[in-house]
Amino acid sequence: MRKSQKIKRILLLEDDADIRESLVDVLAAEGYGVIAARNGQEGINALREASELPDLIILDLMMPVKDGVAFRLEQQAEPRWKGIPVIVMTADPNAIRQLEATKGSYLRKPVDLEELLLTIQRQFG
Repeated sequence: MRKSQKIKRILLLEDDADIRESLVDVLAAEGYGVIAARNGQEGINALREASELPDLIILDLMMPVKDGVAFRLEQQAEPRWKGIPVIVMTADPNAIRQLEATKGSYLRKPVDLEELLLTIQRQFG
């Protein structure tokens, strides 16, 4: 990455601590700035408190407190947040149908790291 390039920020929403920590480590090693949240409510709070909005959201659908579908609906309802691209991760292929109206990329869990990194690169062009 050239020094003149701005570091891309990713908001990662994942309730599984091991997966979340592993993804944070991998993404940080790739040069991304990562904010991690354990559930959709923490993700909404992170968006509200952000001095700079993330460039991308990686979203697990099945989480406690506020699941990924509820997070995505709230994100889409807020004009400042709705344009942030989202990569959805889920082990439940039927859950994707709940988000048919939203645009974004979908990855099946367990997520292949190479596929995730390629999907992120495609999002950033």
